[in-house]
This record gives sequence, structure tokens and C-alpha cells, in this order.
Amino acid sequence: MYYINDGVFGTLFDWLSLREIKDLKRAVPLVRKERQHERTFPTTIWGPTCDSTDIVCEDVEYPEHHIGDYIVFENLGAYGMTFATNFNGFPKPTVQVYIKEDMWNMLHSVAGVDWKQKTLTFFESILEKAH
Repeated sequence: MYYINDGVFGTLFDWLSLREIKDLKRAVPLVRKERQHERTFPTTIWGPTCDSTDIVCEDVEYPEHHIGDYIVFENLGAYGMTFATNFNGFPKPTVQVYIKEDMWNMLHSVAGVDWKQKTLTFFESILEKAH
């Protein structure tokens, strides 16, 4: 059982609404390729609040993790910061933006010379508003 620094009242809000779709039984965290052959354990991941609704996933097979490890959920979080709250005194998590280098270069090549700086400024302004 793990408690993480984000949950359904934060950027994983999408999962709270997706639970109602019968075919989507759970959010399943991704496992890095180099860890796919490690022993797994039945795992439940909870968000940081004391609310019984703040369960991210339950009874999934997952390798052992430690404090500081990243857990990645694919296709969740698109609207998370928009709907995130400081529920129960827990602040919104720090946002880290990742993009593949080839995608970054492609966007930069079609958008003009100053696109990179404008994009960085845009992301910085979003992060400032999130805190």
C-alpha cells in the first residue's frame, strides 16, 4: 500500500470521473521496461487526503517502490490542474513538464525562432499560477 503526494482531489481528478465508466476498472501505473521482470505485489495506491474517495488504484500488481520514486499514470491529468483543489490542506503538487526531444524540435521548427522562449515563458506562467 502506498500513499502518494497527489490524488483524485489533485491532478488525478480525471480518474475520479472516469471511474464511472464500466470498462475502466482502474488507473494502472506504468512500469519502466527495466523493471518489468521484477517481482510484483498486490498494490493499492492512495492519494494524500484522509478521504475514502481518494483511492488512485487498488489490487494492481506492481513492483516495490521507495520514497522519491516516480509513479506515472498514462492518459491522466489533462484537466487535473484545472480542477485540482487544496482539499484537506494538501497543496497542489509541483508540475514537471516532459516532452520528447524530437517533438520539441519539430514544434520549434514550425513555430519560428522565438517559439522556444515563448513556450518556456508560457510554462513558467502556468507553474506560477498553480502555486
